[in-house]
Amino acid sequence: MELERESIEAIKEAEGSIGVLWSGGKDSTVLLWLCRKAFNGEVPFPVVYVEAGRQLHEVLEFRDRLAGEWKLDLKVVKGSGGCCGEALPGAVGGLGLDAVLAGSRDGEECALTTGSGDVGGVRVSYPLRRWSELDVWRYVKAEGVPVPELYLSKGGRRCVKVGCAACGVQVESDAATVDGIIKELESKTDSEEDIIVQRLKSLGYM
Repeated sequence: MELERESIEAIKEAEGSIGVLWSGGKDSTVLLWLCRKAFNGEVPFPVVYVEAGRQLHEVLEFRDRLAGEWKLDLKVVKGSGGCCGEALPGAVGGLGLDAVLAGSRDGEECALTTGSGDVGGVRVSYPLRRWSELDVWRYVKAEGVPVPELYLSKGGRRCVKVGCAACGVQVESDAATVDGIIKELESKTDSEEDIIVQRLKSLGYM
């Protein structure tokens, strides 16, 4: 897969003291999966989870389970503010890192860097920059990448963005499986990326 190859190359090209940002969402979990592919099944640098705002227990349980199964060097950073994204610059800036890898895709990057190319004075690289929402879900299916169950429909709604309670985004949906999500995305005329970007704008990140 060309996108996978490009992403792994970008991961390997990162220089200096590196960390990986992980929200527990599908994009950053795919990024961790790619890091493991790049380095023989291991993530050889710290995995940074910013804990701020009201945390979702489903995400925390998923985070802790996967951190154990994948033997991640998990760094849980307590941030201030009402949202994990709002707390990110201060949290990352105090870790002594030269650069971080982030799972944001095209159109979402400035939510982290606000146009400066860094977050908290730390360089940010986006290995998934060219991936679409559909690309990510097809990869999740093909590779068997685990994702939180919040993405699967319950009661006619599901999450399309997972983070803290403030920045999470839900849509009406009957897609209760990964196959269902892919089918739904293939038939939609409106983009879930647009919904996510609009949510980020409403939070003042863009």
